[in-house]
Amino acid sequence: MNVSSINDFVEKYCELHEITQNKLFSSSRHRPLVEKRMILAYFLRKGTNMSWNAIGKLMNKNHASMIHYVNKIETLITIYPYLKRMFDSTNELYSQFEHTFKEHSNIYKELLIENQKLKDRINRNIDMINTIIEEDKKGYLIQIEQ
Repeated sequence: MNVSSINDFVEKYCELHEITQNKLFSSSRHRPLVEKRMILAYFLRKGTNMSWNAIGKLMNKNHASMIHYVNKIETLITIYPYLKRMFDSTNELYSQFEHTFKEHSNIYKELLIENQKLKDRINRNIDMINTIIEEDKKGYLIQIEQ
């Protein structure tokens, strides 16, 4: 995932909701801040497929808080109209970044596949080397016995 596109999204999110990143990612448990964190966590998880740990690290929280935020906001937006409006405005913002996030996600997936192929190739080479070493040991032992 491209860090700059995520940072751009977070920056625009803060502008949209008239809050600084420092305040948003602070340790404050003031309800309006927590609600904004919940919505941001939701879009980072659903929109970018970032891991819980990565989202938590970005927001200076632990991964369990991120899981709670995402699960909780899905319920809260059905109860509170002001949260639904905030969620919808964030969804509009997200739509501007969606293509970039998907493009970076696809590149990331391709890199993971290539990385796995290289790991498999290395493991096959290690197996071949170990087989050769074992055969050499057997040949050496046979020569000693004769």
